[in-house]
Amino acid sequence: MNPTVWLAGMVMLVADVTAISWVAISVALSIKNPNRITGTTVVRMLVAPWILYIAILIIIGMMIKVFGWSYEPKWPFFVGLWFGLGMVTDLIYGLMAWRKVKRNFRELALQRFTPKQSLLGRLLRRRGENVPPVIAG
Repeated sequence: MNPTVWLAGMVMLVADVTAISWVAISVALSIKNPNRITGTTVVRMLVAPWILYIAILIIIGMMIKVFGWSYEPKWPFFVGLWFGLGMVTDLIYGLMAWRKVKRNFRELALQRFTPKQSLLGRLLRRRGENVPPVIAG
């Protein structure tokens, strides 16, 4: 196995585990339904970079076929694209989640137990300030 691919995989593993843990904590504090926590985290951290990867490969394939682009990417391009998209995803989502948890932990933790206003109450509240809020039970 190529040492470059192995090294990129090891660095990506550590970055993914770190970012996924922070994103999962952030999502778990924000979402009330525990079944959606895993799905939301997986889509953000694992599916999103692969969708971008495939989209870029489709664009490159179209450039080669339609416009006669003479560039034929080799394996370092594909490894670099995979590594770059993965690291960018980890940094963006991971740092946003880390920042959200560090700054707003108490609000996020209490958000689950705070009663929300009903839709009717929110609509009436916007139209007139003298209308008492309607809280859903």
